Amino acid sequence: MCAYEMTMHYIKVLKPRKTLLKTLFSMESRGNEQNNDSINNDVPSNESDFPSTNDSQSNAESLEFNELHPNQKFTCLKKRKHWVIPMTYYEGAALCGLEHLNLDDVINHTNSFTEEYREDYAKIALLMFYPFRTLDDIKNNGSHWKLFRRELKLHRADKTTTMWRQGFDILQHIEDRKMLQSNTCRTPDEITENTKNRCNTPGSRSKGKKNKKTDTEADQ
Repeated sequence: MCAYEMTMHYIKVLKPRKTLLKTLFSMESRGNEQNNDSINNDVPSNESDFPSTNDSQSNAESLEFNELHPNQKFTCLKKRKHWVIPMTYYEGAALCGLEHLNLDDVINHTNSFTEEYREDYAKIALLMFYPFRTLDDIKNNGSHWKLFRRELKLHRADKTTTMWRQGFDILQHIEDRKMLQSNTCRTPDEITENTKNRCNTPGSRSKGKKNKKTDTEADQ
């Protein structure tokens, strides 16, 4: 399951208090005082940061983190009652347009700018829609683009892909929205266009004085 789909269906929550205490006391004991200090220091102090699970929650509705995860002992992933649409944020520039990728060109005939666009685009797409555990999993021979291109060819051929198939549709929706925003002018607001300011505002007074002076000069 990719990161995007995981966020759609699961949320990070605190484990039940009984489970927390059982996990902590099962650790290597260093004395009662040290155990008490460990409970006070290791359990997140602000429990409002995460929702908590119920003691009666079934294991089928929750997923455990890997043992190397820093909060593995205290948190887990709980399945949402209703799926959500994740909000994505990019560090730096967002996804570039498809016109910068030159999808129809041979890889060896591209310039350095196109290769950079391709690698950045493929990296973001794979991070969202490709299942991985290490960063090397989203590379093919050291290249993000080669892996993304391979998955794209399989998708176009209607074959099974490792990348989440719905991710290709989301990427296309992003591109369609960009094209629509860049090629469409904002429709003028008829109310704003046809509304005249009849109040004695500073702007209207100065305009009136200017018009009055102009009329006087015209009479002279």
